[in-house]
Amino acid sequence: MDPTAKPETIEEHLAGKYGPAAAARLRDPNAPLNKMGRENGIKWDPDRNVYATHKAHALIDYVQQNGGADANDKANRLMEVMYQKYFEEGADISNTEVLATFAKAVDVSAEEVAAAVTPDKQAEVTKKVDATRRKFGVRGVPFVVIDSNKPNQTPTAFSGAYPADVIAEQLEEAAQA
Repeated sequence: MDPTAKPETIEEHLAGKYGPAAAARLRDPNAPLNKMGRENGIKWDPDRNVYATHKAHALIDYVQQNGGADANDKANRLMEVMYQKYFEEGADISNTEVLATFAKAVDVSAEEVAAAVTPDKQAEVTKKVDATRRKFGVRGVPFVVIDSNKPNQTPTAFSGAYPADVIAEQLEEAAQA
């Protein structure tokens, strides 16, 4: 959720953030990210752009807060649609109208999307995410917090792109705690 993010190609983004070697690995089928993607059914679009994600985060937050009894399921379904459209098809997730087309999959209207992604809502969600990052010492993305329904239990948290078996282990540990 970089407030200074501007649309740029993924290669430009990787080169600027991590150096030219990272950009070169983008098209290497044996690079770790590409291998992990294949193992999880994701085919990254190496020609896509990188866009600011504030609106997408604000929309997910809206669905989590207003989605009814199955709010988390709806938010997860929406995230799956966003991930697929953004990472595999290069959709512009900074565009309100684009987000509204995704939100139809979870019965959220275009009017609700517009209200959910106002600059004030984006700022509110950014503050919430930043507070969570500080609380758990987040330094990378993705970042996962597995909260418990049990009182006085510390949430399980981890950051980084891990293989599915590592994430499953974290989930099992959180369930047993």
